[in-house]
Amino acid sequence: MEFDDGRYYASRGETDQFYFYENRLSNLTKDDLKIEVQDKNIVFIDGLLDKTKYGFTRSIRVPPNGKVDEARAVIRHGNLTITVPKAEGKVPEGNPRIIEIDT
Repeated sequence: MEFDDGRYYASRGETDQFYFYENRLSNLTKDDLKIEVQDKNIVFIDGLLDKTKYGFTRSIRVPPNGKVDEARAVIRHGNLTITVPKAEGKVPEGNPRIIEIDT
C-alpha cells in the first residue's frame, strides 16, 4: 500500500519474515525523529520539520504477529524504513519503548 501527497510518501509491505514501513522524510535526520512503541502494537513516528516549532506524528498499526519488541529503524538520505519481524502466531503486546534509529 502506498500514499503520496507530494510532500509525504509512505508505503508498507511484507516478506515471509518481516513487515516493513517506508517513509520519505526529506531533510530530516535521526535527531529530528522519535519512534516509539506505545499502545498495543502501534508504532508512533514523531518529528520536527525544519527545526521549527512545527511537528508531525504518524502512527502505524502492526499486525498481531508482529514482534514490535524487535522492531528496527534506519534512516538514509531522508528515507526512513522500519522493519518488524514476524512470529508464527500472535505475540504478546509490545512494551512501551523507544526504537533507536540507525543511519
